[in-house]
Amino acid sequence: MIQLSARTGAMHKIGFTMLAPLLLALWLPLSIAADSNADVDRILALEADVDYGEYLAGDCQTCHQAVATGGAVPVIAGQEASYLIKALLSFKSGERENQVMQSVTQGLGDEEIAALALYLSNL
Repeated sequence: MIQLSARTGAMHKIGFTMLAPLLLALWLPLSIAADSNADVDRILALEADVDYGEYLAGDCQTCHQAVATGGAVPVIAGQEASYLIKALLSFKSGERENQVMQSVTQGLGDEEIAALALYLSNL
């Protein structure tokens, strides 16, 4: 058991069962970030097809404009490939919430994500 003192000077005993959720909450985001970075690196290592990326990006241009319009939809042209990959994976996993992007990314495999990231990052 771990004893913690409150401001009042009283001692409180906290058992492992009470401390475990806190430790998990602190560890889990770090674990997900490490997995996410490994996924980004894995996708970056793929030999991406820029022409395929251009073809796929046609759907993106419906919402994502080439210049900022002041709206909620960000400009993705010219972003770093690693940022684009991480964003797409975050939508696909549900980590980032946006119904449209979650729907779009569900159909994307690693090759499509790599192709999109290569094409968009070179605009």
